[in-house]
Amino acid sequence: MKRPAASKASAPAKKSKTAGTGVACKAVAGALKLAKDYPIHVLKMISENLVHSLGEVKEERHEFQVRVNEMVGEVLTSIQAGYQADIAAAQAKVDASGTEKLALEGVAEAAATTLATKKEETTAAEKAVEDAEAEVKATSKALKVALSEQKAGDAEVTTAEAKKTRLTKVVTESFLPCKEGSLAGPAKTAIAEVAKLGSENNFDSALLSSLPSALGKAPSDRGSFDETVVTQVASEFKDIEAKLDAFLAEAAPGKAQREAKVTEAKTVADAAVAKKAACEEALKAAKAAEKEATDAQKAAVKAVKSYGPEMKEVSAALADAKESLADFEEGPLASFKELLEKSNVVPEEPPAEAPVVEEPAPAA
Repeated sequence: MKRPAASKASAPAKKSKTAGTGVACKAVAGALKLAKDYPIHVLKMISENLVHSLGEVKEERHEFQVRVNEMVGEVLTSIQAGYQADIAAAQAKVDASGTEKLALEGVAEAAATTLATKKEETTAAEKAVEDAEAEVKATSKALKVALSEQKAGDAEVTTAEAKKTRLTKVVTESFLPCKEGSLAGPAKTAIAEVAKLGSENNFDSALLSSLPSALGKAPSDRGSFDETVVTQVASEFKDIEAKLDAFLAEAAPGKAQREAKVTEAKTVADAAVAKKAACEEALKAAKAAEKEATDAQKAAVKAVKSYGPEMKEVSAALADAKESLADFEEGPLASFKELLEKSNVVPEEPPAEAPVVEEPAPAA
């Protein structure tokens, strides 16, 4: 802590050899204002009583005056200790300047190395994101190709499955109920569905023209021709179903292969998207770490650059503190000690020394 007395302008005035008690007390009172750890009203009280306490010779002082003088001495000692502490701290700083500078330079060098590493990590993370983006594009394209091949390859299979589904529905819901006489709804609609399906599958025209009449009769009312028509229609439907089943069975491996290819391509594409997201997060973290390292490196370089000016300030503060301590000790403190020991007892004159008489040397 730099004290107000650090400069000559604010240092307490030295006591001249001819200064009187009042001037000396004023110098001490001025120094008391420098105390930091005492209440202002206490310092004021002590200062106002200096002339009455220190002005008296020590043989005539009252107990209260003695106590005031003790308090003054205590305060001045604390001020002196403060100056000494400031000097010790500044001196320690100056003594350690070489080591501290080397330490700061070491920190700056380490920060520069760390920053270089973080920049390399950022570059690697950026490259990883670029590679991941390229992988996403490639796998997405492969998935589109697989889907396109699946759609083209499954076109006939899809058509055959639709035919099989329609065949099963018409046979189950329309033909068999009409054939067996168990139809619950209107026969005309059911027969029309059977005829339409037969036409779609290129039934013989004569068979198609006879079909409504044969199916429109109850089983017990059908003649031999009607039975032949119904049997022929059933046979045609079975042949169609058999052909569809055979085709679907033959096409099943290819369909499964195309489906597996699509599944695999989608899995790879999804993994590429997830990888890209992870790489982007890694890049974000790398950039944040690089920024932190950049700030640390700048701070370290600034600390090295500012160390010289800071040490000049410390050296100047050390010189000021030493000068202020000298002014304090030679001025207010010396005045206080002189006043404290002021006495009305005249010291005795030392006895005069007897002259030394030289004895004559004995004759040879």
